[in-house]
Amino acid sequence: MDYQIIFSPDLELRANKFAKEWNSTEPFNGLAVARLENPAHSNQSDQSFKDFIAMLSSIPIGLSQDTLHDAISTFFKKRGNSVFVKFMPPDNSDGSIVVTKKYNGNRVANS
Repeated sequence: MDYQIIFSPDLELRANKFAKEWNSTEPFNGLAVARLENPAHSNQSDQSFKDFIAMLSSIPIGLSQDTLHDAISTFFKKRGNSVFVKFMPPDNSDGSIVVTKKYNGNRVANS
């Protein structure tokens, strides 16, 4: 399954930089391939939204959501960001992952 990963703008990380860092860093690059892709349900010209969307693909069969969740959290911790990672259920969305900044151990309001 491919996951669309959506970053809160307050993380100050654009999708292209995430993809480059993820794909060049062990062990993350062995878990999934990050790539840029037009976001689902958006206008091709909506560049501001596209800056915060990446895809994680080529995820090995059997890799649990817990393992992927931990990898994304660890990736951001290595960058100095404490994040909240939320998987959106496929029945309610397209299988997205939403990453927002944590403040005092809590999720950002309205994210």
